[in-house]
Amino acid sequence: MFEALDQAEDDFLTVHGFVAFAGRSMHDGWALTRRFDPEVGDAAHECESWVVRYVPEPTGILGTRVELRHGGATFLSGLWMDAGGDAWIGSPEGVVVVPLVGASVRRHALPAPIVGVHGVAEELVFAWSEPGARVFRYDGADWNEVECPGQPLRMAGTSPDALFAVGYDGFIAWWNGSRFVPIGNAGTATVSGIAVAPDSRAWATTLSGELYEVSPNGTRLRARHDGPILDVAVFAGEPVLAGGDLGLLGPQPNSLDLPPITEPFFAEAFGRPVPSDRLIVVCGSGVAETADMVSFDVLPDLHLYEARNANPPLWR
Repeated sequence: MFEALDQAEDDFLTVHGFVAFAGRSMHDGWALTRRFDPEVGDAAHECESWVVRYVPEPTGILGTRVELRHGGATFLSGLWMDAGGDAWIGSPEGVVVVPLVGASVRRHALPAPIVGVHGVAEELVFAWSEPGARVFRYDGADWNEVECPGQPLRMAGTSPDALFAVGYDGFIAWWNGSRFVPIGNAGTATVSGIAVAPDSRAWATTLSGELYEVSPNGTRLRARHDGPILDVAVFAGEPVLAGGDLGLLGPQPNSLDLPPITEPFFAEAFGRPVPSDRLIVVCGSGVAETADMVSFDVLPDLHLYEARNANPPLWR
């Protein structure tokens, strides 16, 4: 079933990769994608970045149509979708780009290159940079810098009271309404994922293979894996982990083990926000979707090839 996600070169020997997805389903949402030389990878100045809007269209290929809404040779990173369906993306040009559901694009200028964006409402949006580990908050009208005692990599939350940031050097923090407060750490490991359940339970994962339960009061080791964990989501009330080539992993009752819970396939990240009735998995060269962790629908990079195959790479 996952053979459709096998990566293939186009006429210019480039490949396409999916970095992030946000939406109600894989047929109705936004994807951050890149086109790059597989021998070089998707490094800045060596790739194209595209924000892609997927729109349901039953008569279209794979039940959807694609709109390349924003992109080019500028390296885009981070993706968040607000309640109105608009996408928010970071740019190294010091801009948060907001392609709207309509045809226009809104731009928010900030005094630092932006690598990530996340929010829980349009009145509580965060954007962060790597140089100087700077974090900015948007309150619906203005951006202001806020205190953050670490370098964020990802954020997740379901409300202003249940919002967490994680990142490099074991950084895990909780938003207390005015600043991010450290609540524990994962040693020197990079904290690769954070997910918050509707009941405000939170889970964090590391590239060293740990799964932590997280709350404003601290962290507790829940399980351990002998390889890196790339991301975490909450589905059907329980954490599900992206285990790379191993597929999806899940904790077991009364055990520290994290065995695979699906057949092996490349699971790199999860779509955000997680719909209540399905799980969206970013698989490198496409996305997969499941409602039961048994059967999966897949959406490969076919649309990107259609849109870019006849065009020479913009970074060359």
